Amino acid sequence: MKKCITLCSLFLLLLSCSLFRKGEKPLPELPPPPNYKPLHIQTFNDIRKSKPQTLSLEISRYKLITDDFARVYFHLIGEDTVFYFYSTTGEFKKRWCGAYFIIENEIVPVAKLEVKETETTKRIPYAFMLVLDHSGSMGDDRAYEIQESAHNFIQNKHPEDLIGVIKYDHRVAVEVPLTSSKEYASSQLVVNGLGYYGGWTAISDAIVAGINELNKVSPSYQKVIIVFTDGWDNSSHYYPYDVINYAIQNNVSICGIDFGYNINEGFMEYYARKTGGIYKHIYSKYEFNLVFNDIAKRYEKYYYADIELPIYGQQFFVVKYCTDYAVLEDTILIETDVDTGKVYTLKVYFDFDKYNLKPESYTAIKSIARMMKKFPTMVIEISGHTDSINRSNDPNYNKNLSQKRADEVKKAIVKEGIDPSRIIAIGYGETRPIADNSTEEGRAKNRRTEFRIIKWQR
Repeated sequence: MKKCITLCSLFLLLLSCSLFRKGEKPLPELPPPPNYKPLHIQTFNDIRKSKPQTLSLEISRYKLITDDFARVYFHLIGEDTVFYFYSTTGEFKKRWCGAYFIIENEIVPVAKLEVKETETTKRIPYAFMLVLDHSGSMGDDRAYEIQESAHNFIQNKHPEDLIGVIKYDHRVAVEVPLTSSKEYASSQLVVNGLGYYGGWTAISDAIVAGINELNKVSPSYQKVIIVFTDGWDNSSHYYPYDVINYAIQNNVSICGIDFGYNINEGFMEYYARKTGGIYKHIYSKYEFNLVFNDIAKRYEKYYYADIELPIYGQQFFVVKYCTDYAVLEDTILIETDVDTGKVYTLKVYFDFDKYNLKPESYTAIKSIARMMKKFPTMVIEISGHTDSINRSNDPNYNKNLSQKRADEVKKAIVKEGIDPSRIIAIGYGETRPIADNSTEEGRAKNRRTEFRIIKWQR
């Protein structure tokens, strides 16, 4: 009897293990699409001492500094693998030959483009958390390859940086806690293919685990999660919107690497775009090493520019670099979100002591109208503000002027097809300063027009 029970127990244990491990089937590796020409940075070179035969300009990422300013990061890449630095010095500085926004069909030039680059003497260390897909669709072969790539990433990391590794299928486990020790990280990383894993896919849950680990380190580190996946998130308990907000609150950038054709198009790219990370889409397991090294290199050295955004919402930013033989351009979609109750500056302009809108105001007017058309339940408040200077004998002069300006903005939005009942216009005059009225700089900040969403059902 005891023997029968033992055999039955063993059978049930094997059956449960089999069922627990059952997940996605391994996917075949297919050739990349025609014209696929990836740029994977592997080395650095001084452009002043070289004459690259070919150059490409690539915007790698952007990060919002404020609601209306973004820092855009870009790279000059030669021979598909070499980043050329020092193109902000001497004659090379002039090669940055312009930038502009595309907003629907409108071109909005950037008045001043000031390009800077990283300074090696002011390096801020990174804390990298690798988050690696080990779902069944990866198969043992690709799982081994991604583990070897993680091992190489550990060996090549900067001595000041921290490194950690998370593996996930529908379960999530921290395999390598964040450490600066290459030896310790390598000893903790298990290279055994799928091993215990091979189930479904919980990308968002794994990202949350990565953020939790990064929250344990000092704020002096720049915190970056690099997520690798070959499929769809089909098992997470967390929603991407909540995970993105969690990452932003904790100053964590999420880089996304999609592999192959069975991906949720735009899913990882959205994570990267919203958190200031890099997005890459690759097609061969032989690119695993290259893409991990590429991301590390792009964080190590880069060009950047701080750009004032003309509108809230979606806009395409284009930067140009002029060589002797071509004008190089690249484009990135930049988007800002607006929330109910929060106050935003509206970039509309008036002549001194006047309330007629200047022509350069209509980019912002059209932006607000587009947003209100997209969300038909949205109701906004337009508020006008002045500084404290009043050269008239009327104590209500500033309040009346600000009301007229707010009314003028409302009229302009209504002309774009918005129901006037959805816009409340109020002039506050000088009663709500945001800066010191005793200085010209402070008064300039106080002369403003703002909008606030007071009702919005998404």
